Amino acid sequence: MTRFKKIMATVCAGVLLFSLGACAGSDAPNAATVNGVAITESKVSDYIVMIREQSGFAEDVDWAAALKSAGYTPETFRDTILDSMIEEEILRQYAAEINVTVDPAEIDSQVEATKAQYPTDEGWQTALSESGFASEDDYRAMVETSLLRTQLQEQIPSEDPTEAELQTEVDTVKANYASKRSSHILISSSAGSANEGKTDEELLAIANDLHAQLDAGADFATLAQENSADGSAANGGDVSWDCLASFVSEYQTALDALAVGEYSAPVKSQFGYHIILCTA
Repeated sequence: MTRFKKIMATVCAGVLLFSLGACAGSDAPNAATVNGVAITESKVSDYIVMIREQSGFAEDVDWAAALKSAGYTPETFRDTILDSMIEEEILRQYAAEINVTVDPAEIDSQVEATKAQYPTDEGWQTALSESGFASEDDYRAMVETSLLRTQLQEQIPSEDPTEAELQTEVDTVKANYASKRSSHILISSSAGSANEGKTDEELLAIANDLHAQLDAGADFATLAQENSADGSAANGGDVSWDCLASFVSEYQTALDALAVGEYSAPVKSQFGYHIILCTA
């Protein structure tokens, strides 16, 4: 569990433990696409398997317990990993756009400084493994990303942007991504959910009842907080912008058809039934 927490602390800080450079086969389904660069489902899955193996959870029951202890479901854990991959790809693309690079000598210096804290190579290799790095090359990739992030932050003007500048930036991002923001209520029979073990027909009946409550004027956020089966419930069902998250096709198709303020009828996916509200 300690090793798992170390690895996740790195991921949640926005630094991946290996480069996004490797590509899966051209026929691999995409989890997300960032300005034409695909992040495949297999890449996300491989990364999750790597974390599980590096954390030492060989048994499914131990892995499930670790996720639950850290506040994740398998779905929200996948979303966290994918969000980190998207963030890193955006960072690298932006760095290339404004010609920001990291001096290899600076990477060498930081790696060697860390390595010098361990008197033997065996101690260094053990430290890498316990922190979730499969090799020194993986650690170097993390250092490069961290330094790149720092350099990009230094490019940000020290003066606070004006309201007009902020609005221009928001409008630009929305225009580039044609994005929508949404909230949902997920009715699921997954382990640990309030409806664990219920049949598909029972789940649909619950979803239809909630939809009827919305039609009668019930507050969407309140129903999400009280009924949704995933981590978004705490935020009234908010799952952010679709350019920052990857939704299953059934969800995305339903969201695409909604205008701001509209909500869908129950939509079935592999996770259960979603009632989707387009919020922006």
